[in-house]
Amino acid sequence: MATPTRTRILDATGQLLRDHGYAGTGLKAISTSAAAPFGSLYHHFPLGKEELAAAALRHAAAGYAERATAVLAA
Repeated sequence: MATPTRTRILDATGQLLRDHGYAGTGLKAISTSAAAPFGSLYHHFPLGKEELAAAALRHAAAGYAERATAVLAA
């Protein structure tokens, strides 16, 4: 099954933020990295880069928490 566009955008944003920081991460780079049409960024995150960055941080935190829970349960 293909990864949903919103998830690809969040994953790409998280990686770019880790690599380049907030100021060094542009929306075009996110769009390209996520293989998503540029308009999809504003469809999913109408408030722009700030909203997208905050959502990417929450998305990454949820992933880390899920992995930590699995490791601790094992």
